[in-house]
Amino acid sequence: MEQLQYQLKTIRLSAMAAALPVRLQEAKANDLPHLEFLSVLINDELEKRKERLLNRRLKAARFTELKTIDTFNFSFNPSINKKLIMELYS
Repeated sequence: MEQLQYQLKTIRLSAMAAALPVRLQEAKANDLPHLEFLSVLINDELEKRKERLLNRRLKAARFTELKTIDTFNFSFNPSINKKLIMELYS
């Protein structure tokens, strides 16, 4: 498995390499078909890449503070329709 992890890192699939041991255990425990196992591993890689891209963009934006919808103060402006905002957010 170490050889496979090294190869994955070499071809820049580090998230797959990191997730491999856990995903192998899950595959054995749940008797996962090969195709589904591969799909889960690839999804791990794609999700990690999305996360890294978002982090790079946030860093490049140089925001002074990182705000989320969860911490937004809706009472500050009562004319904002919180229900609509949360519906759009979901």
